[in-house]
Amino acid sequence: VELLVRLLKTGSTAEKTQAAGVLWHLAGNQDNQIMIVNAGAVGGLVHLLKTGIAGKTWAVGALKKLAWNADNQILIVRAGAVEPLVELLRSGNIDEKTQAAGALKYLASSSDNQVTIALAGAAEPLVQLLRTGNAAGMIQAVGALRNLALNTSNNVVVLRAEDVQPLVQHLRHSDAVGKTQAAGAIRNLANVTEYQMAIAQAGALEPLV
Repeated sequence: VELLVRLLKTGSTAEKTQAAGVLWHLAGNQDNQIMIVNAGAVGGLVHLLKTGIAGKTWAVGALKKLAWNADNQILIVRAGAVEPLVELLRSGNIDEKTQAAGALKYLASSSDNQVTIALAGAAEPLVQLLRTGNAAGMIQAVGALRNLALNTSNNVVVLRAEDVQPLVQHLRHSDAVGKTQAAGAIRNLANVTEYQMAIAQAGALEPLV
């Protein structure tokens, strides 16, 4: 792992890309996640996310897997990952957008990160992915919005009232996982008085019953 992190930080463009790809594969294991973080990989992955081209896909995938571990979530945000993740969510290809939404979903499960992610402007591209992404991207976007909405102080920043409609569409037409995620997001938004009428007007009550 230490050699991979060294290549990630100081190698050629090709070596950085290859190192990020190997770390992406290794990060699927819980024990490896701890070793990768302790070896200092997060900063290198974030840097590659900001500056890489081919390596972005591997970097965002590795960060998403590292964010499965709750202890890593604040560390990843402190390393500056949120803004490049939101930018990738706006401008990446569909696979990169899906991976970025997944990373933000896990990072937003920490209450310490929710305001940071909301203020970085994550809601708009998440809603856009919800409307136009593939099935995998839609599920990740709904999960991220659900977690952001857990923080009631975020709701005015995170979602506008008109953005409830795509969640209702998923509540009606998604598979079981998508419906569960959408219901969770709507439930969290309903804690804010300003959204309760909008949720009702969007037709959420019937599929929730």
